Amino acid sequence: MLFLLILLILIERQQRSFILYTFSNVFSIKERDSIFSPVTQNSFSQIVLFLYKVCCFSLAIYYIIFNSEIFSIIDFIKIIFIVLSFFAIKYILIRYISFVFMNNTTFTIIYYHYNQLVNFFSIILYPILLICLFTPQICRIVFTDIFILFVVFYFILWLIKAFRLFFTNLLAFLYILLYFCTLEILPLYTLFSLAEFIVNQKL
Repeated sequence: MLFLLILLILIERQQRSFILYTFSNVFSIKERDSIFSPVTQNSFSQIVLFLYKVCCFSLAIYYIIFNSEIFSIIDFIKIIFIVLSFFAIKYILIRYISFVFMNNTTFTIIYYHYNQLVNFFSIILYPILLICLFTPQICRIVFTDIFILFVVFYFILWLIKAFRLFFTNLLAFLYILLYFCTLEILPLYTLFSLAEFIVNQKL
């Protein structure tokens, strides 16, 4: 948790007003960051932000799968690799579907808003993970329910954004449904199923 906090501080220092900017853009439907955006991005800050998101969501999945109060670094590393693969495969799939059915501009818009939502939920997930660290017994009871609410809220926000950005006719509606089925619901289900399988089989 200390490592995650350090990463979050580094992100805030590298990208001024990052947290405030992320929260203020949750419901935004702009196509991309303005050149006058207060958040300045560079390669280092993007790497640190990606590392923070991977570790944060990996820890959340770890809490969901395991009921033991004893933390296993080996199992946690396995989950990190699964989450890394999840983000990489999802990026490739978004790029591919945008190339086949849409265009590069659409890919940029989709990936920008996807990242904004993931950033938002990774930030608000941190204090909940911190509470779980100090109250593991309560965490085992309610954390899964909280995470499910997060996922539902994420889908609702993303669906609202998608319709506001892309809905023009019936064909656009079908594209939006295709995106959510192939790039949101199915990958998330596969992520949890694979993580649980690998951990349970002690691979």
